[in-house]
Amino acid sequence: MNNEINPDRQLSECQFFEGSESQPLETASSAAGEPATSADQLANSSRVEEPGWSEADLLDYEEIDVFYPNDEPIKLGEIPTVKDRFESLLKNRLRIEIQEKPPLFPWETELGADAIYPDVISDPTVPNPSWWNAQRENLKWSTFLPETVFADLLTPCQKVLHSTLQQGAKLVEAVESFFPQASDLLNEWAGRLVLGEVRDPELNKLQLPPYETANQQQQMVLLLLAAREILDTLTITCFLNKSVGLQEWQTSLGLLTVQAQYQTRDYGNCLMILAKLPAGGCLQLKGNHGEITARRTEAGYVTMELVDPEPNHIYRLNVLFYDCEQNPLCFAIYPRMMS
Repeated sequence: MNNEINPDRQLSECQFFEGSESQPLETASSAAGEPATSADQLANSSRVEEPGWSEADLLDYEEIDVFYPNDEPIKLGEIPTVKDRFESLLKNRLRIEIQEKPPLFPWETELGADAIYPDVISDPTVPNPSWWNAQRENLKWSTFLPETVFADLLTPCQKVLHSTLQQGAKLVEAVESFFPQASDLLNEWAGRLVLGEVRDPELNKLQLPPYETANQQQQMVLLLLAAREILDTLTITCFLNKSVGLQEWQTSLGLLTVQAQYQTRDYGNCLMILAKLPAGGCLQLKGNHGEITARRTEAGYVTMELVDPEPNHIYRLNVLFYDCEQNPLCFAIYPRMMS
């Protein structure tokens, strides 16, 4: 029957357990290199594998004592082993922590999932005020403005510079962000400025003070006058086979000079640009049919030529200095067939 116990089997099991208790698992014969007994084989086969541990986990659970004041002195040769083991565990722990939480740059507060580190500089159209603000001292009405206001005005002026809007509309668009709730009054003053009604006698009546102490109407006039100066200075109009158009802009690195000429050659009409850079940089001329670029690594002259440009079309000329964190300064180059 299945429930009955075999007497021989029961006796064999008792003898096995009695023998295993009276002898260690490792016998003298095993230590001497002889084959293991059946008890040894059974003990080894029934041993449960311990779960695997990574080296990083060992650092949390393994205690390494370099000094043992209450025990026997460490034998010569054991300290380097302990030291190497400790360094290995420490390096693995640091590697895992860096992988799980990468270190941040000094300017970062946290590492976002969408963090992007571009390896090229984009070509924005808004200037960096730190390099272009020096021109404020060369413009009559800009001297009335604080440097920060001039920088804030230069940004929208750059945006409307290549627009096909009329001058009055350009001025309003350049200044409207300063007076979002007074568009009617702003349009009125822009119209008077374009028509020439704002002359010195009129300005004297207004008694224009510095921008910080001026009222809203006075600030409008100051910004409109400064915006017109900026747009005029950044625009170079050149007529076919006529005189050269030239403009200057003071930068923090020195005076920037740009001139344009529209001439007839044997191979067609050509738009020629000549710029004198106060430092190494590049010029980039953009139009509807592509772009051309010229550069030099140090201060000096840079030239470029565009064959058969589109007449009566405004081209964008970007000026960018090397080794400087700035956005380009943009000129509007306007080749015209006739005056």
